[in-house]
Amino acid sequence: MSIITKETTIGEALQIFPGSAEIMLNYGLHCIGCHVNPYESIEGGAKGHGLDDKTVNKIINDINKALEAQETTKNVQEDIITLKVTSTAASKIKVLLKAENKPDYALKVRVVPGGCSGHSYDLAFVKSPSPKDQLIIQDGAKIIVDANSKQMLSGVELDFVDSLKESGFKFKNPNAKSTCGCGESFS
Repeated sequence: MSIITKETTIGEALQIFPGSAEIMLNYGLHCIGCHVNPYESIEGGAKGHGLDDKTVNKIINDINKALEAQETTKNVQEDIITLKVTSTAASKIKVLLKAENKPDYALKVRVVPGGCSGHSYDLAFVKSPSPKDQLIIQDGAKIIVDANSKQMLSGVELDFVDSLKESGFKFKNPNAKSTCGCGESFS
């Protein structure tokens, strides 16, 4: 398990544990969506927002406790399917893979740090899953859930919408506490 320190950059903390975004936001550390977060330490960002050493230590402690709890939960729930995929989304995945001449590929879904609300969804076609990723097969389409995103995608539904107003993959996340106006970001 990775240990987050005050010297860990905000970007590294978000990569190691995307749930750290919510913890940092709760303390008023809003650098998580900033373009500088790959270079700024948690301590530097916190002090830049006027937070004291005691608060920095609380942030670090809370992140590490949540990370430890997540690791424990992951070990217990390793085989639970996290992401629900609609038949419409599965059908569109197969159409897109055929159009790109990648019939043996899968759609990989992950949560990445960024956006106005702290997290956003990332979709990419990949040849095979990483060792701890989760493979879901829905109506013949292969979907890979990123190992580090499993907990954040628990209960989330991936759908595909094609209407006059919008077209594309849509996430229905009952666990999101807030979403951005653009619909691409959540916390």
